[in-house]
Amino acid sequence: MGRLDDLLFKIKASFITVWVATIGWAFTVKNTRLVPLAFIVIIAFWMLEGLFRGLQTRYIDRSVAFAAFANDAAALDRAFASRSFPPGLVFPLDPAKSEWEPLALYMRGLISPFVCTLYLFAGLVTYLLWIARPFDQ
Repeated sequence: MGRLDDLLFKIKASFITVWVATIGWAFTVKNTRLVPLAFIVIIAFWMLEGLFRGLQTRYIDRSVAFAAFANDAAALDRAFASRSFPPGLVFPLDPAKSEWEPLALYMRGLISPFVCTLYLFAGLVTYLLWIARPFDQ
């Protein structure tokens, strides 16, 4: 979990670096037509971070299920009596139940407030810079 958090932080830092460089390039060459390139940067990094946040969500869901199982004395007694955990509790080795399950996790990652807030704000700033057209005379 800590490694995923570290990776998500690195993705955000890389995004800020590339986005600021793109906007800075447009201001340096005084060409407003370069500003929409920043939208491509925003979408690419948002999709990348959404993917990893979705994976993290899956691990969080698994840990919540395991904690609920570990706190249920009756379920623990049954598991020790049968010498097996309930299927899919520790790690789901079976493929996804449907082809929509990975997409749902990906969408949860994309719309997570920890993910979308930064990218929506950057998109708003990019849009305002684009419509302001400070270099067009």
